[in-house]
Amino acid sequence: MPRQPIRFRSLPFAFPVALLMVAGLLVACDSEGSSELVTLEGSYTLDSVNDRSLPAVFEESGDGTREALEGQIVLNEDATCERITEVRITLDDMISTETVIDPCLWSGNPESLEVVWEDESIYPGALLGNELTLSGDSGVWVYIR
Repeated sequence: MPRQPIRFRSLPFAFPVALLMVAGLLVACDSEGSSELVTLEGSYTLDSVNDRSLPAVFEESGDGTREALEGQIVLNEDATCERITEVRITLDDMISTETVIDPCLWSGNPESLEVVWEDESIYPGALLGNELTLSGDSGVWVYIR
């Protein structure tokens, strides 16, 4: 019995899938043509809060303030994260400092990121170049990779 040649049928979804793959490669390239994949995971150092360089007030009340002195946020591969902030608290005439550690979860991509804190508040953000920006009820926090 003679062998029949193998015939391949064109898959109706093959062309759209190929287009998506090419688009994905183009998106992965930055403006300088680098094909380096942009990842969010890593450590970022606090640069400013509400457009103010550090130390920066992020909370004010009638009897005091809270200022960010320095800080960082670490986004882990397992979608957990942790923000560590050195805070100066001024209440009436008393001044103290403390290190605040805020565990969190993160999801998204460089263009659209969400960080969810333990109290369930959500800070949307984005990574542009090496600048990670998060916005929430305590203002706009900018971190640098």
